[in-house]
Amino acid sequence: MNAMAAQVTEALQGLAGRGSLLVAGFLVLRAIAGGRVPARWLFAGWIVVALRLVVPFGVATSWSPFNWATALPRPVFTAPVAGREDSRTATAEAVPVGSGAASGGAQVSFGEPGATADGGGWFGLVWMSGFGGLVIVRVLSSRRLFQRWRTTAQPTEVWVRALVADETRVAGLRSEPELITAAAVPVPAISGLWRATLWLPAGMAERLGAADLRNVVRHELAHWRRRDPWTNELLALARALHWWNPLVWLAVRTARADCEVACDEFVMQRAASAEPAAYGASLLKVLGAAGGRTGTSAALGVFETRKQLKRRITMIAKYRAPSRGRTLLGAAVVAAVMAVAATRESRAQEPAAGGAGAVTTTAPAGWWENGNATDKYVVGVDTTQGRPAPAAYVKSIAPTEKTFGGMMQTCDAKAYQGKRVRFSGLLKTADAPKGACLWLRVDDADGKMLAFDNMQRQPVAGTKDWTPAEIVLDVPLGAATLNFGFFLMDTGQAWVSALAFAEAGPGVAATAEPQTIPDKPTNLGFAP
Repeated sequence: MNAMAAQVTEALQGLAGRGSLLVAGFLVLRAIAGGRVPARWLFAGWIVVALRLVVPFGVATSWSPFNWATALPRPVFTAPVAGREDSRTATAEAVPVGSGAASGGAQVSFGEPGATADGGGWFGLVWMSGFGGLVIVRVLSSRRLFQRWRTTAQPTEVWVRALVADETRVAGLRSEPELITAAAVPVPAISGLWRATLWLPAGMAERLGAADLRNVVRHELAHWRRRDPWTNELLALARALHWWNPLVWLAVRTARADCEVACDEFVMQRAASAEPAAYGASLLKVLGAAGGRTGTSAALGVFETRKQLKRRITMIAKYRAPSRGRTLLGAAVVAAVMAVAATRESRAQEPAAGGAGAVTTTAPAGWWENGNATDKYVVGVDTTQGRPAPAAYVKSIAPTEKTFGGMMQTCDAKAYQGKRVRFSGLLKTADAPKGACLWLRVDDADGKMLAFDNMQRQPVAGTKDWTPAEIVLDVPLGAATLNFGFFLMDTGQAWVSALAFAEAGPGVAATAEPQTIPDKPTNLGFAP
């Protein structure tokens, strides 16, 4: 997995984690405040949530609720167990730090990608494939639906056109919607983003009569005036982007229902005091005239489900004009949701040294962050360490135990096949009890580990100034990739600088023995 794939995967998972927490929180808040605030404010809250579901950016703050909750797990970059070719990975919890070759057991390599690195790339590919598929299906199905409706279009009576023109003027709209009466239209609906199209089922105007039709037209024009078609597409985009998440599907369905209630409220606020009851009766007549048919998600119909319409009729029967207190409470709810949605967890704590602009908090070009708990570390470049060349760093930003974090990259091994190579650099640590290490692993084309070392038996630990470190390995002829980088175990901070990768001379000893297996069973009697 290359650096861009890793960054895309991390962005998608961060978006999913924060979005899911925000949806769950707003569902709870909606249940508490639902009967106490006007419907338009609840729906405004859904707009904020939908925007956060599709926008991956936020302001990192220490008070953000996302600091208190664990987001969806990122890909875990664990490492193979040295000396066991049949075992690809072992977590930090499985084998404690320092229990490697020195104790005669398997050595765990902290800080290298292992088998799940490519899984992160597949994760992003599957996610975006599902998103693209849903977008394509929605676009094509909506297009076919509207084409089918148009093919069954019939002439619209003059009095109906005059009624729509009159309601358009009353609503304060600049232009009349395109009016289409068609046999395939199930219920009155409105669609379009740049120009509105008002759809009426054939024969429904005659069955309803002028008074009831006027209430229906007011409802649909209110959708257009409130720009609800735009919000409908935003909700569809959020659902497509989070296609795997049932919580988001629930949120979109609930938001669309709240949209209809808010639209009803909008109409009744502008009606005479005696008209809410007549408005509710008109909706019930539409239900009867529809003959059991319901609306579609491609357009905003007067109703989508019978259950939803029953809830709206109940609200209409109990309708009362919003008081100043309820309006202020609704505004406060939306403001709170906006404040939370605009934030993200505080990922980085600036290293102590350095002036403004001298320290970054993202991996440099060609590198990507890795580890088994990347949310607990921050990586970047630090130009303030008193060296001619910039230094990279990794720093723990949360309590950690048996975790590691760092940066890595992968390159083709072709130029080094059959050679002994040296990966070297300088390491510096601060308050790092478990230490920091370089690591290097050689894989074949199938991902099988051919050679590996990670300095874990001799880490640079504690608080130490720049210390030379190196790994020397033989690259077999069948090698395909070189995977290498640096990492910090548990807490503290580590810097690395002056990295070099070159062929080692014939007199330089390898720092790790080749991976071998015995040619026959040994020590079956457990002799010491």
